[in-house]
Amino acid sequence: MTLRLSNSLLVLFCLVGWLGLGEREACADDFTDHYNRGMKLYEDKSYEEAVTELQKAYEIRQLPRLLLNIGTVFRKMGKAREALSYYELYLKAEPNPPRKIRKELDEFIPATRALLEKPSSTEGQGGASASSAGTPASSSKSAPSTSSEPPLYKRPWFWGVVGGAVGVVLIASIAGGVVAEQRRIPGDIQIIQLQLRF
Repeated sequence: MTLRLSNSLLVLFCLVGWLGLGEREACADDFTDHYNRGMKLYEDKSYEEAVTELQKAYEIRQLPRLLLNIGTVFRKMGKAREALSYYELYLKAEPNPPRKIRKELDEFIPATRALLEKPSSTEGQGGASASSAGTPASSSKSAPSTSSEPPLYKRPWFWGVVGGAVGVVLIASIAGGVVAEQRRIPGDIQIIQLQLRF
């Protein structure tokens, strides 16, 4: 009876493992399909559809190079804010990119930020002059609080939250390392050439 049960469990484990392999291969095929379709749409200048396909590919495999490509497609569409956010995500995911890409991003990101902040900076100047001529009530809001509450870092719950966050990050890092180790990064993912103009 025990031998029969152990044989049944062995067959079950083999079946589950085999199904898991098939699922991984299906994911790899889905990734390749979305990626290739996205690159083809980019070449055809169908940018909206290209972004959708590249985002679907990124959902399957979180490769930093895809973030760079998605940002480039958004830039081609004239969507500077979205392009900037994807380039920044890329730099977070790939803190040491190739020198050429880093150099281009170091030029593009500040220029895009300046472009995005330019309209709001004139509003901010108007807001600053209005607040300087404001009522006494508005100036009292900016005065520091003189309450007897201790600073945030001296409150008992603060360090519990910090410790919990560190624990979550540690666990997520370990889990991410395990998952990343299991994934094979394809070497044929190309990066769309960056150009610093819209």
